[in-house]
Amino acid sequence: MVGVALAVTVGTGGGAGWADTGSGVNATGTVQCSLAATITYKPAQFNGGTRRDKLSIKGTLSACTSTGTVTVLSGKVTGGSKGGVNDCAKPWNSPVTFTVKWRASRRINATKGALTSLTTFNNGSNVSFNANVVTSSGSYSGDTGTLSVVTTETSTQIANECTGSGLSSLDVTGSVSLS
Repeated sequence: MVGVALAVTVGTGGGAGWADTGSGVNATGTVQCSLAATITYKPAQFNGGTRRDKLSIKGTLSACTSTGTVTVLSGKVTGGSKGGVNDCAKPWNSPVTFTVKWRASRRINATKGALTSLTTFNNGSNVSFNANVVTSSGSYSGDTGTLSVVTTETSTQIANECTGSGLSSLDVTGSVSLS
């Protein structure tokens, strides 16, 4: 089974622009968005892999709803982790951190945080990941939330990559919420 560790930092832009960390106010309230992301492994993941790996995440947040000090329109997510091993069965060996830059009704600071309590399960055709989200600085600092995503690749495709040429990336879709 494949697992992923992820950390996220979030920020919003002023006047519906993209925020630069530290250039706005720290937003408070709640936010929920759809997420589409690509998780990249270097080196590729294999069954029984023993090499140290790096996991990178890049994605977009859309269809956001929010309450509080700003109206969140969308966001960009980057993040990752280092220090795990490239074994498809052990993808959660190191913490995942993230940064989110928000696009909002006014300029807000990015959010930084981490994913905790990561779980992976096969839902019958695809692989799903769930995690708790804990923010550490910037907008929504101190908030907690949830991440729930599913792979666009089937579990059979993922298993074949893990036994063949290696799993170098996963595309996921789902949602993230903070409150």
